[in-house]
Amino acid sequence: MAVKEARRAAKAAAEDEWKTIKATHEAAAAAWKSACANLRVAGTRPKDLPQKPKRPPKPKPVLEELLEDNKDDKECSDLSTSDNE
Repeated sequence: MAVKEARRAAKAAAEDEWKTIKATHEAAAAAWKSACANLRVAGTRPKDLPQKPKRPPKPKPVLEELLEDNKDDKECSDLSTSDNE
């Protein structure tokens, strides 16, 4: 049950972060659009306009418990590989 709750919490945190990223990107895109309109009125060629801001990728939920387990696994595997060297 704790794993499900951790997944839900991680998913909710990622969704909140995604909403923030989308809002920031939409504001940047609106500013870019108005800047391009102003430049076009001033006589700038379309090919010389600035590029549209790129949207960052959607964040994936990160489970802290799983990361801790993976760190323990990596430490164990590092110890076993160091014996072979």
